[in-house]
Amino acid sequence: MRIKSPTTILPQSQKLLWYVIESVLGEGGFGITYAGFDTNLQRRVAIKEFFPRQWCARDTLLQVVPHSETTKDLFVWGLRRFLQEARTLAHFYHPNIVQVRTAFEHNGTAYMVMDLEEGVTLEDYCAAGDHRDEQSILDLIGPLLHGIAKVHEAGFIHRDVKLNNIIVREDGTPVLVDFGSARQAPDAGAHGLTALVSRGFAPFEQYAGDGEGLAQGPWSDIYGLAAVLYILVTGRIPADALTRSARLTQGAMDPLMSTSEHARIDCSRELLAAIDRGLAFSIEDRPATVDAWLPHFPSRLNVAPSERVLVHGDEDSSRQRERMDPGPERLSSAATLTDAEPTGLADAIPMEGLRVLVVDDEAYIRTLAQRVLDRLGIGEHHGADGGATALETLTAMQGEIDVVLLDLKMPGMDGIEFLHALAETPYRPDIVLLSGVEQNLLRAAEEFARSNGLSVLGGTRKPIRPDDLRRVLVKYVRTQPAQPAMPRAGNVYELTEECFDEGLSTGALVPYYQPKVVLATGRVSGVEALSRWRLPDGSLLSPDAFIPFAERTGRIHALTLALMRSVFADCGDWLSNGIPLEVAVNVAPVSFNDPHFPELIDDYAAMEGIASSQIIIEVTERTITDDVVAMLGVLMRLRLRGITLSIDDFGTGYSSLKQLHKMPFTEIKIDRAFVCGAADDERARSILKSSIELAKRLDLNTIAEGVETSADLDIVRALGCDMVQGFYYAKPMPGAEFLRWLADHEAGQ
Repeated sequence: MRIKSPTTILPQSQKLLWYVIESVLGEGGFGITYAGFDTNLQRRVAIKEFFPRQWCARDTLLQVVPHSETTKDLFVWGLRRFLQEARTLAHFYHPNIVQVRTAFEHNGTAYMVMDLEEGVTLEDYCAAGDHRDEQSILDLIGPLLHGIAKVHEAGFIHRDVKLNNIIVREDGTPVLVDFGSARQAPDAGAHGLTALVSRGFAPFEQYAGDGEGLAQGPWSDIYGLAAVLYILVTGRIPADALTRSARLTQGAMDPLMSTSEHARIDCSRELLAAIDRGLAFSIEDRPATVDAWLPHFPSRLNVAPSERVLVHGDEDSSRQRERMDPGPERLSSAATLTDAEPTGLADAIPMEGLRVLVVDDEAYIRTLAQRVLDRLGIGEHHGADGGATALETLTAMQGEIDVVLLDLKMPGMDGIEFLHALAETPYRPDIVLLSGVEQNLLRAAEEFARSNGLSVLGGTRKPIRPDDLRRVLVKYVRTQPAQPAMPRAGNVYELTEECFDEGLSTGALVPYYQPKVVLATGRVSGVEALSRWRLPDGSLLSPDAFIPFAERTGRIHALTLALMRSVFADCGDWLSNGIPLEVAVNVAPVSFNDPHFPELIDDYAAMEGIASSQIIIEVTERTITDDVVAMLGVLMRLRLRGITLSIDDFGTGYSSLKQLHKMPFTEIKIDRAFVCGAADDERARSILKSSIELAKRLDLNTIAEGVETSADLDIVRALGCDMVQGFYYAKPMPGAEFLRWLADHEAGQ
């Protein structure tokens, strides 16, 4: 039996994951807001706890539990909405709206983490007499109107606009805080949400019971903003909406006197009338939107967002200002977000060591391509007039070619035949497709090459231009690890079963890590673990040189387990140093035939002290077949342990939606083929958009793989993807290098 605690608030110094509670900032009908400290990023934050007292209580173990079965459904519904809305609100970047950073479940409830805005409440600001004239009032309210309008455009309402939820920073700029009560406007009257009111600031529709037909919407927040203005001008709190209702239904005069009757400062008639209009009792008499309200204000009102003045090293707020949505040009202006990859980036990466083969039947195209390669500083390049000649060149050079520029449409052996023949050789140069065909055929060629085990960097248009080719080739340069270098497949190293088994037992399998970044916050949520094979001379083999061998010889399950042990050991070390990251491991289908696989993962995790919630098992979509019974059983047992299940390379397999529906997946990783270059490829963009929309309908998280450019990042952000992974942020790295990268990344947040 759970015993209720005599207190409702969390104690000081209580830990919530990597956050520490410092003090209580405020309490409301649906939650408690704390000041806290983020031990990962070493900064103070505000933490809103979902705690509707009418539905739940806290027990002596600090767990939040519903009062009864009657309130359990309401609590669970509210909890789900709280998390969903927190994730959506985290997409807002506006200097006058508090930034929601993340949300998580803990203690039987949920928490929303926001920036802790330093300053004074507007109530204290008013008490100090810091609003002395109309212009100072307009300067305060204008940016707030702009910010709240952006919230409304996204379909949300704040529902608790009042003096104490507006902070005036030290630089004088205002910010609206405490979004723990925000709700999507269409649902604002459901499940008893109308109980939330702040007397004097809440309109009558927030008091009304369900089914009374008084919908909440932007007009409800306008009432709160008008009440704030009323107090700034008159020094009085407006008459409560319930009192107004009682008097008006009796046919008496509205107890709320007009703003002009109580004004204590000299104000224009336009401002006084605008306040009265916003405080209209009837929804029909109030402006329906901020845009409809603005024309009633004086022309001196400036609704531009605040230009923040940095105080106390507030670089994070400056970054928010740069990211905020400026208006109709949202998508194009979002490039300011991703200028971390300037066009000069490729110039800064040395390419002189690259060895390139240009394969095209037209001599002038080969000549032009080689001139462009010269301009890029690539000294070693060769030409071939067709696929057969190219294969002869690769054989003669013993695979000493890094990249092949390949035309698809050639007489004799065309590009597709060449790709098929190349896959049968021991050579694995990276491929760049010279695009002289339609986009859908080009995409199909890329998928064909990858399905044959080849690496495709992308495509470039004809005639070849230096900037286009540079952007593609830089992907090859970025994937190459620091010394010792990974041998190209042409430098063939013959693996034997004996040396492979010995390597597994002596640590030849080396994990590399590529970070996954949360789009809403820019924070690293976890990593995907990838594998490399260290040879006796210290050089590294890429996965395509040893994974097929492991599959052919029945050693892929042993390799998977060895990788897990190494990865979990690293994860445990990071956790002991205060870095609690999720780690994803791709699992081969044969592992799901082992009925003890879930117990093995339990044992490995327990040895390193990591939680099952930190583990993500990735299953490539192609491995989901009609025979899913055995796989389903193991997947369900993994999910029951709290392990996240992810569909890898989503969109490239042939599984039916019915099969996917059967599987207990919690996230999908959208294949890079539909991400990289999607901004310029309508077909890929449509698949990307549909995948994200499908995931949202199924309540699955989404990760976009292969984000390599600012354009890639912009498009996945605009389509509502949750996380990204790709060379735009980082290549796969050894554990020590990843930790250095992580420290630099967090320092730049």
